[in-house]
Amino acid sequence: MKRVGLILPHIAEVFSSAYYSRILAGVSEGLLNSACDLRVLLLKPNRSWDQYDFKSKEKIHGLILTQWSNYFNEEAFVQKIDLPCVVINDFDRRVVAPFVYADQVGGGRKAAEYFYHRGHRRVAAVAGPAWSQDSHQRMKGFLEFFQENGVIISTDNIVAGDYHEEMAYEIVSALFQKNIKPTALFCCNDLMAYGVIRRLKDLGIRCPDDVSVVGFDDHPLAITHHPPLTTIRVPMAELAREAATLLLDYFKRSDFVQPLAGEIVKPVELVERGSVKFLTDEIRHR
Repeated sequence: MKRVGLILPHIAEVFSSAYYSRILAGVSEGLLNSACDLRVLLLKPNRSWDQYDFKSKEKIHGLILTQWSNYFNEEAFVQKIDLPCVVINDFDRRVVAPFVYADQVGGGRKAAEYFYHRGHRRVAAVAGPAWSQDSHQRMKGFLEFFQENGVIISTDNIVAGDYHEEMAYEIVSALFQKNIKPTALFCCNDLMAYGVIRRLKDLGIRCPDDVSVVGFDDHPLAITHHPPLTTIRVPMAELAREAATLLLDYFKRSDFVQPLAGEIVKPVELVERGSVKFLTDEIRHR
């Protein structure tokens, strides 16, 4: 019998987080009818695990990883740990491993296109942390769409968050202190969007009447939030099931060629709710 290790970050909210619970559910479902055991490995972020012996110490035969750059310092970490690995999201071509990830660039473009066709030209964004390839790719798609349509977004219009609600609450006011006065804000995940909307309310700025907001992920509370949050839906459980399937297929192979490589990209979709206002020409040019 083989044992699959699922790496999740050892943080306070890991088991209450909708993001990580969807990953856990998807991997668990993918392995349910197999002969494999599942072991959840909680690793401290920002510590180097490159030399850790998962094979001998944890008796692991294959790994499924999230947020790989939080634990491994080098792109060649798969060769160092000497185990078949499948990585969920944070796609990076420098890493020789199979990736299963959502179309983050396409999601950023969908958010930008939605704003653009509703008249928004003064836009700003709350990006994710520097380590997150997903955040970089979401911002890449968002900025590229506007640039292709003649709208250049200054770096002053972008602040960096950490994917958490409270930090987004604290930092978003900087965009208004700079006198940028955006009509629309793109947030690289829904938790930050919640913090942004709460801060706007405390500043006397209404969403969507004064400032529109689009999030990313489609967090379970997005539909009940006030206002209901327009967001980009990421099929996290589907990604995780696909990752588990890839690893199971590898175990069935007779040649056991290492390392695995390749990529599977899943589409995302924009879910329209109530946090974006359609601007008239008069409002747009104020």
